[in-house]
Amino acid sequence: MKNSQSTVAVIAVLLLVLAFWLFPTRAVALVTCPTTSTADSDGDGFTDAQECAGITLDLGTGLPVFIPPCVQGVARASCVDPNSKDLFVITVRATPSLIPIDPYRFVTAPPSAGGLGITVHEITVAQAASDRRVSSVSLQKAARLQESLDTSDIVLGFSNQGIALDSAFTFTQRITNLVNSICVAGSTCVDSNAAANGINTPPLVIQHYIRHDIAHELGHSFALAPDYNARFGGNHYQAGSNVVLEQNVTYTRKGTKVTWYISSAYTATDQTAAKLQ
Repeated sequence: MKNSQSTVAVIAVLLLVLAFWLFPTRAVALVTCPTTSTADSDGDGFTDAQECAGITLDLGTGLPVFIPPCVQGVARASCVDPNSKDLFVITVRATPSLIPIDPYRFVTAPPSAGGLGITVHEITVAQAASDRRVSSVSLQKAARLQESLDTSDIVLGFSNQGIALDSAFTFTQRITNLVNSICVAGSTCVDSNAAANGINTPPLVIQHYIRHDIAHELGHSFALAPDYNARFGGNHYQAGSNVVLEQNVTYTRKGTKVTWYISSAYTATDQTAAKLQ
């Protein structure tokens, strides 16, 4: 028995060595600033050198704006970093705007929390060129998100597939009207994916829904859900799959309780597939 155990142990070690030889692990080397590298380690369209030096928004009609490189003590949302994706979004709000605070929460959330881990820098129309390029040192284009209060249709959002095409729309008044038409007086309206679950708070459900819609439409700008499927209305996953790029949000009603399933999570595949250029 002792000899057999020794033989098994030796075989196990040999198999482990063979596995490391056949499937070597890849060490991820972080970029250390300053650098002159023309590589784009995080794949966001800005080179490592550009992000280590900071990005100047100098192609719009407004005054140039400098976004500094990330250093200790600077909030990530206020700087650019070659080690994680940075995205500029031209945000055009309606008047009055129904977009909640922190509208890009589901995009910026880390993958461990279901997000894309992309830092969003919100800019105005005047801070980018007419073709949405943001800096003379890079061809990188900003995404564009436009809010509309139009209520003449039932479509809640729209976007072209791919960031080269313009642009994404969120119809915030339609979302508000939809939730309010279902969360009528006397009902308890909750969301299964939000901290408000179990509390009768339709306004919080509306805010959650709008953030989901923004994440969904920008997901199209990033070319996520890449397989076109006519059954699911285009580049979507099946409704009820409870992911950001599903065809539409679902809900259930049991008595006076309405439960929405408004996901803030992208699929694991989409989390690594965002194309920002």
